[in-house]
Amino acid sequence: MEDKEKIKQELAAAELYKAMTNQSQQADPRTLDNQCCDKCKHDIFEKKYIIKKVIQNGQEFDAPMPVFVCAKCGTIIKSMREDLCIDEYANKPITKASTLII
Repeated sequence: MEDKEKIKQELAAAELYKAMTNQSQQADPRTLDNQCCDKCKHDIFEKKYIIKKVIQNGQEFDAPMPVFVCAKCGTIIKSMREDLCIDEYANKPITKASTLII
């Protein structure tokens, strides 16, 4: 029984080591393209929040959700507008499953 526990611990340690070493193999951030605003092409963003109404167990409350907005024109980044169904994406049918963890 003790051998099984020892093997489990060694496997967990090996998986942790593998995960840690895989992170170092990711692309160098300096070589990646910058994300640009789809409206003004500026590449600096600020973190803001959008508030969504959530009903849980019959109670309604506000859930702040972080978004990135263009520092120049204030436009929410396109991928986040799509995910949160904002602007022209408001009537888009939701095709992917998402989970709100509270």
